[in-house]
Order: sequence, then C-alpha cells, then structure tokens
Amino acid sequence: MSAIIANAPVDLTGCVGEDFLVRHAIPRGGTLTLGDRVALTSLHADFERSARAHGGVEAHPGGCGANTAASLATLGGRITLVAPFGTGPHGALAREDLTRRGVTIAGFDTAEPHLAIITAISPDGERSFAMVACEGHDEFADHLAALNRESSVLLDGYLLEDKASAEAILTHVAKGMPAGQDFVVCPNGAEIIAAAPERLHVALARASHILLSEIEALALTGSADAHAAARRLRARGLAGAITLGARGALLFDGHEMVEVPAEAIPPGEIVNMNGAGDAFAAGYLLARQRGLNLFETGALGCACAAGVIRQVGARLPA
Repeated sequence: MSAIIANAPVDLTGCVGEDFLVRHAIPRGGTLTLGDRVALTSLHADFERSARAHGGVEAHPGGCGANTAASLATLGGRITLVAPFGTGPHGALAREDLTRRGVTIAGFDTAEPHLAIITAISPDGERSFAMVACEGHDEFADHLAALNRESSVLLDGYLLEDKASAEAILTHVAKGMPAGQDFVVCPNGAEIIAAAPERLHVALARASHILLSEIEALALTGSADAHAAARRLRARGLAGAITLGARGALLFDGHEMVEVPAEAIPPGEIVNMNGAGDAFAAGYLLARQRGLNLFETGALGCACAAGVIRQVGARLPA
C-alpha cells in the first residue's frame, strides 16, 4: 500500500485568453504566488469575467499529490493521503471526492479557509496557476509516523515551499522513516527546485524514486537533455521517470533506461493538460504495487495521463 503527503486544494478552472495571463503577469505554464487573499480575490474577479465567454469557472478537487491519490484509488490501488483540510465548501468538496473514490484520509483539519487555486486554461490546453502562498502546517509531524507501515510514501514537492510544513516532513524523513520503505519525490515544478533547493536536497538524500517532467529534470540536474538527466539521477541512486509530454516518458532504474511512447491523442480531443503528470504518477505507483517492469510501468503511466488530458478536471473519471 502507498501513502502520499500533500495538499488537497480545490482548482477553480476556467478557459481564458492569453491576455489574461499577460494582464496579471502569470507565467505561462507556471505559477503566480500571491502574498495575501485580498490580491487573490481581485485576480479571481477578473478570472471570472475572462472565463465567462468560454463557459465560466468550475470548481474541481485538485492538488498534485491529491490528484495522484484520487486517480490511484480510482484505478483500484490502495492509497492513504495525509493533507490539511480547511474550512468552507471547498474543504468539504476536497474531502468528499477523495472519500468517495476510496482514498484513506489520514489528514487534519485547520481553522483557515481551504486552499483554492486559480487554474487558467489557455486556448491550446496549457494550464497556468495563481494561488496564495500555502499556510504552514507543523501538524504534519503528528500524522506521519502512521505511514511507517506503508510500502511506499510519495512527497508532493509543493510542500517544500513552506518552512513549517517542510521542517515537520523532512524531520520525519531523516529520522522517522523506516529503512526499506520506498520514498518517492515529485518536485512538481521548476519553481520548487529554484525556491527550495536545500529542502529538496534533503528529501532526495533519502529518496529511492523521483518522478518529474523534462523541464524539471533539466533544471534539477543542469543537463542538456532528458537522457543525460536520467543518467545523473541514476548516479545518485535514484529510479524513476521523466515525463516527456507528447513524446511519452523515460523510465530508469539501476539497470536500464527505457523510453515509452505517449498514447496518440488527436488535437481535437485535447481538453487540457492539467493533471497529466499527476495521473502518470498514479500509474507509476500502481505499477509498483503490481510488480510491473519498467516498460509496463511507463505504458500504464502514459495511459493514465492520456485519460486525464481528454477531459476537464485533473483526475481520472470516478
């Protein structure tokens, strides 16, 4: 059985023109982190106006790690999620969707409004994000020892941005995580690699697996291409996968590297890219639970990613 340490925000998803991203200096395909909720409220009002011409805004349960947990449970995998759940309807929506899918929740309640992330979908399906900086949660320390019975634990790298959450998690990783337990790290953004390199280094010192995009792999290793990045990650004792977008994925362990093609999707069937990497991670974890080889693992991950790309929302259909 696997476990995931993550946030479980709600994605406020809408289709917008490129002018919206320019107007608010949101990096295309990246994340704008705002300093307070007042700024987010102002941006959200313009987001509602911009998305109205394209069908409006929908609220979907989201968050990289939570998406992976939800998709893994939908596929029949066994998964526990440790995450904070805030107040209000967004917190209730996040918890209800995970529970309905069969995710075991080992999280905790907070007094703050539940985290919501603006997810702006460009005309070509690319997604860009705007959010308030995550609240710190040293409460993670009280819930991680319960995961020691699991065969693997995945860390959503977004949590490394926050000092309180990161310190609680990394203390457990360094001192409380049992020997032999697989530790999977998903940086989940080149921004995380740039913003929290020392914390990421601590996590990777204990990690056995890493799942990351090609952009993240090049940023982390300083390599010129994905194959060179994989060789450097293997030299650090890591197994894992580098997702290559429409080209598929490159999987590697201590014995071999295998490139797996993506499932061909006609352009007209691409709805959005939000959650593709999270779904790939779900396939990877399920393959690990089932003892599949590298190629089979990559093929399952790519099939899961293709399932998400064809729909609105970042999780495989329940």
